[in-house]
This record gives sequence, structure tokens and C-alpha cells, in this order.
Amino acid sequence: MEMKSVRTDKLDIAYLENGPKDGPTVLCLHGFPDTAESYREVMELLAIKGYRTLAPFVRGFLPTKFLSEKTSRAGDFAALGQDALDFVDALDLKDLMVIGQDWGSPTAEVVASFRPQRIKRLLKLNWHGVFSMNEMMMAQEFKYSQFKTLWYVFLLNTKMGEMILDYDRQGFAKALWAEWSSSWSREERENALLAVSRAFEHDDFKKVTLSAYRANISESEIDPDHIELRKALMNMPSVQCETRILVGEDDGIDRSPLSDTALAMAFKGGYSVARLDGVGHFPQREAPQKVIDELLR
Repeated sequence: MEMKSVRTDKLDIAYLENGPKDGPTVLCLHGFPDTAESYREVMELLAIKGYRTLAPFVRGFLPTKFLSEKTSRAGDFAALGQDALDFVDALDLKDLMVIGQDWGSPTAEVVASFRPQRIKRLLKLNWHGVFSMNEMMMAQEFKYSQFKTLWYVFLLNTKMGEMILDYDRQGFAKALWAEWSSSWSREERENALLAVSRAFEHDDFKKVTLSAYRANISESEIDPDHIELRKALMNMPSVQCETRILVGEDDGIDRSPLSDTALAMAFKGGYSVARLDGVGHFPQREAPQKVIDELLR
């Protein structure tokens, strides 16, 4: 496993790479609050099978860094999606399989939608995504059980949320992980979080997080360079490659599955949905072999 980096227009993107350079390539996109390390076991198992894997660290999460203090610390779908597109283009990645979890799930949708010639398969590890958010915004009825699980989103739209990110990031992340993956061994869960928590220490983590969770709710930081992509995401192009959705039955937050109609419209390359008993919000951590089995079947 190697730690590498690549420069784009706005970022020095750190990423983990494993496996043979000439092997079939898998791009692994992580979520919040976590890092590329969440895919370590998946990457090691795939390397044994001859696959090359790459897992970038999202903006705001060390060791990825902004190149300029003047760059917007936006964290909305457009910002995260553009970063992933830039990463794929910078490394000229082709014939990709893409895995996305949490923030990585909508980001993976963006990559599959806007670089269809480079992607052959998409694996989403949560329902969360551009398509699910668009469906929710157009809904005539709201899913109040989902709103209840999103307490942290509303908290982050307040001054109290800012204070928590200033003074208790670790406690906040610990509470989220415990709620989102309550059936995962507490000792394993807390040790895994402790191992990645240093990635949250930079002030950019706070800025990107607040932007991500305030987007389309309250005043949030956006990057004017992403205006066209933001517009395009409101009428997201369908995904043309094969899509597989693998969700944990014990996920404590993700309770908004797409309707059959929405699935057919969003994933025109074909789709399947599978569920994992006894698994929460982090399938790549909690059941890495099952993630690989679903990716490669």
C-alpha cells in the first residue's frame, strides 16, 4: 500500500494505491467522517485478486491540501464531484469500477454520469446520492423518519454546530459512528475511528463540513467555478454503466431508498439492490469481503 499524491487545479490530492499497476482499476471514494483508510482491507483483498485500487482523501481531510488560501472551501456535491472528476482525469484512469460510500456515494454517481466513457461499473454502499436528494426535493410527501436521523445536519446549520466542530470533533464523530453502525463491535468501531481521527484536525475540515451540510438549507460556501456543474446536477444525466447498490440493514441513517421508477430512470445501464444483515453504515469496514463479492460477481 503506497501513499501518493496528484495535483489538480485546486488541490494536492493524497491517495492510497495498492495492487499491480497493470491490473483492472477500482476507484474507492470515502465519506464523512472517515478517510481513504476505510477501504484498506478492501484494497488489500482486491490486490490479491490482481486489481489495482486507488482511494483519494476528500478535500478538508488530511493529508489532502488546498493549493491556495483563496480557493473556496465548498463541500457540496458539485465541489466533491469536480474533485473526483479532476482526479480521474489527472491520472487518466480508464475502464474503472467505482465504489462510493456516504459522501463518496453521490461523488461516485457524478463520476459515472459525467465520465461514462471511463466507467464500467458503479457500486454504491448507501442510498444517499444526487439522485436520492433530487427525488426528495421533488417529493410531495416527506420521509419524517429520515429527518429524525438527520439531527446532525440541522445541528450543523447552527452556531452550536460550529462550536462542536471547533471543540469536539472527535466526540461528534464518535456519536455519529455509534448511531450509524450500532451493531458493529464497539471496540472495533472506536479503534477504527481513532486510527483516522487525525485527518479531521485541519481547519479546512470544519469549513468543508459546514458547506456540505448547509448546502441548499442555509447560507453555505460555494465555489463559483462549479456553478455549471451545480446546475447540471439538478437534472443529473442518467448513469449508463451497470450499477449495484449494497446497503447495510442496520444502517442507522440511510432510510430513503429510491423508488423503482427513480432507480430505472437514474441507472439506465441496469441496476441491482442487495442488503447485508448485521451491517451498518460502513459496509467496506464491516463486511469488506461481501463488498468485494458484490463488486466482482
